[in-house]
Amino acid sequence: MDLQLNGKTALATGASMGIGSSVAKILAAEGVKCSIAARRLNLLEQVAQELSATGAPAPACIAVDVLLDDAPRRLADEAIPMGRYGEPEELSVLAAFLASPLAGYITGTVLPVDGGLRRYAF
Repeated sequence: MDLQLNGKTALATGASMGIGSSVAKILAAEGVKCSIAARRLNLLEQVAQELSATGAPAPACIAVDVLLDDAPRRLADEAIPMGRYGEPEELSVLAAFLASPLAGYITGTVLPVDGGLRRYAF
């Protein structure tokens, strides 16, 4: 199946088993460079080996319990080069600029707004 995801990046949580692992495997099969996160690093490493055995790039493994209060911060620190999630104002300023006459010559452009998360795509 070609979902046209080749070269994209993704963060799959709960990826040590079950649905999370399955999602990571399907995304990797589609050419997506994955970061995988779950509580048990040993199980994440097994999933990473399975992905690598198929020829997919080795995923970044992040051991984190997403139910803990500091989990979003840890995921941002470890998976997003900017070290934080974007704020709505950052996106709305860009949207307003692109809708303005000042951006009249900018057409057909895709702008990644991901805090550098695409670094895994290269």
